[in-house]
Amino acid sequence: MRPTKFVLATLTGLALLAPGSASAATTKESNAALAHAIERYWHKLGFHRHALHAIDKAKLPVAVSSTLTDEIRQLYACDVVTRSNIDWVLKLFPGGTGLPQGQPPVDPYPAQHQGSTVLGVPIPPAPNPPVYSKYPFQANVEHCGAQVVQKLDAVKTAIEQHHLIGSQALDLWPVLRFVPGDGHHTYTNDYVLLVDTGGYNTFLNNAGGSGIDIWRGPAHQHAPIVGPARGCIDAFDIIRRRTCTLASAALLDLGDHNTYGRLQSPDPQTDGVCTQDKVEPRVFVQGTGVLGVGALIDEGSYNTYIGKVLTTGTAHIGGYGYLRDDGSFNSYTVIRDGLGDAVVGGTGTLVANGSGNTYSYYDPAPINPFAQQGAYGSGGVVDDLNNCDNGTGVTLGSGEVAGVGHFIAVGGHNSYTAPIDSLGSGTVAGEGTFSDSNSGGTDTYSGPGASGRAPNTSLGPTQSDDGWFKDS
Repeated sequence: MRPTKFVLATLTGLALLAPGSASAATTKESNAALAHAIERYWHKLGFHRHALHAIDKAKLPVAVSSTLTDEIRQLYACDVVTRSNIDWVLKLFPGGTGLPQGQPPVDPYPAQHQGSTVLGVPIPPAPNPPVYSKYPFQANVEHCGAQVVQKLDAVKTAIEQHHLIGSQALDLWPVLRFVPGDGHHTYTNDYVLLVDTGGYNTFLNNAGGSGIDIWRGPAHQHAPIVGPARGCIDAFDIIRRRTCTLASAALLDLGDHNTYGRLQSPDPQTDGVCTQDKVEPRVFVQGTGVLGVGALIDEGSYNTYIGKVLTTGTAHIGGYGYLRDDGSFNSYTVIRDGLGDAVVGGTGTLVANGSGNTYSYYDPAPINPFAQQGAYGSGGVVDDLNNCDNGTGVTLGSGEVAGVGHFIAVGGHNSYTAPIDSLGSGTVAGEGTFSDSNSGGTDTYSGPGASGRAPNTSLGPTQSDDGWFKDS
């Protein structure tokens, strides 16, 4: 007697679930691949640990572990590009890099040897490093960054196809943090890849930014220092001891009501010599790429983004920065150089697929209103010369010093309060594009950078501004 189709199907299913079966082998191989990707990244960052036991214990679906592996491998590939070109960038400084003394001298290092600035926006007519239309490695970084975003979307798709529970979480600092569940977490340590499926989270870390603190980590994770990340407070921290390192990074969050960054009392040795106002302390965070790649994707609404400088979907020194929020009623605020901006080469992008969003900026007040600009107490935050800089500008799809910035919004009832050189501005060989479509004439524009910007308006490049603005 022939077995029925039901019996055959049942026997086939049992065979696939049996130990040593094809399905079990696939799970084993998938876990091993993820462990290898993490351990290789650990080794590059100076850690020698084993990940397989924790991964096996998490029992992730094959599709989820495989897409996490693909994303970590892609970030590693981007990191190789970054680290291969750091020495090339430093050679742009004739006579040695030096470190800035500035006024005030925030750190007791000798003054820089050449130029008007080094790692930040050069001040013409003597930019240092030179202004390149594109750095030799920039195309590779941009291509690598686009792949990071694509693979991060693949992680999102895999997660949405499976029911995951809190016991499947992974914390393999500083490479991977995977947190399924309903959210309500506060993240104070940095990760190459951070994925959270819930909402009501607070990200006080790099949040998909490429300036990563690999010295301060959580307990029981073999961190040299147990405690919250410090990260880069100014651009020169990438070459100071035990502050931050450059490593391409990505963050994915699938929930609502998240907060990125926070205003807090300034660090007394840096921004605290300029202002007593509360500031977000870190640069190179929230989907910002410096030399390498930074990517942040958030699926939710009612999120708050609080940045400082060189932050929130920004690129710097030929890097690739990307931030996308697919929700509505989100709030974004930075001091300058943020929100789909690029400075000193690179490509920065902010994509906002929603309505009712607000965009603004803030300017920390001086301690002494009569202080000479740049001196102690003159307001703002520390710049790359370790002077107090109270400038604002270059946001919302703007490019400066050969950078290319993109801001893309789809939706209406958005509010833009813009500083100078914003809303699709391109200066000093930079290019900028600002686009808000399907707005129905409901957006509002204000601030020093809003001149000529209005609903149902298009502006093209001029002799002094290589930027595009369109609200439709």
